[in-house]
Amino acid sequence: CAKVPARAIMKEVTSGKTGSGDDNTAYVTCPSTHPTMTSCACDRESCDGAYIQKVSGEDRCHAFNPSGQSGVKAKAICVVGTYTTSQVSGGKSGGGDDDTSRVTCPSGTTLTGCSCHSPWIKCENAHANGNECIAYNRGGGAGVYAKAQCVSGFQTTTHRRTGGHGTTNSNSACADDEYVVGCQCSSAWQGCGGVSIEFYGVSLVEHLPAKMLLF
Repeated sequence: CAKVPARAIMKEVTSGKTGSGDDNTAYVTCPSTHPTMTSCACDRESCDGAYIQKVSGEDRCHAFNPSGQSGVKAKAICVVGTYTTSQVSGGKSGGGDDDTSRVTCPSGTTLTGCSCHSPWIKCENAHANGNECIAYNRGGGAGVYAKAQCVSGFQTTTHRRTGGHGTTNSNSACADDEYVVGCQCSSAWQGCGGVSIEFYGVSLVEHLPAKMLLF
């Protein structure tokens, strides 16, 4: 978890659905109440991936529809407070099972989002390791790219908390003074159906030093 200024409360936003064509894309932006985008994901595993692009100074979370899919949605996490953001991309991975693409956020920034992009539906998972984003190629894939969201102004490096293994659903929860900044599904067996954030009515105390959590 990373301590950040108080009131760094998060919000999940979701785009409309893409068209059904190969590489059709949809994007979502953050609302003015939560202007800083910390992470981006696709709403399902059968997806060419998702990542953040800065367009005219605005961060957009894009999701890409694969061939044969009827459409996907982009899901972003946004937080209160205005921070400077930048995006970095890893080189293409090899084509072997669990081959990786890796990228590290620049010095002075904090990695808050880590996602995978593959135009060939071959993302197995992506996760953060400190300030490094690691994306994994699926067996038989043609390669993947790691995509990281880097934010200036946070006080320390995030770390990840993982849920247990589940054959239907798996989940992990933040403590009362922690806030999710990124959420990804990881499955070595190509079994992820997607990710989402659920709220359970946690009381947010403004004077507490907030922490943020990256899955």
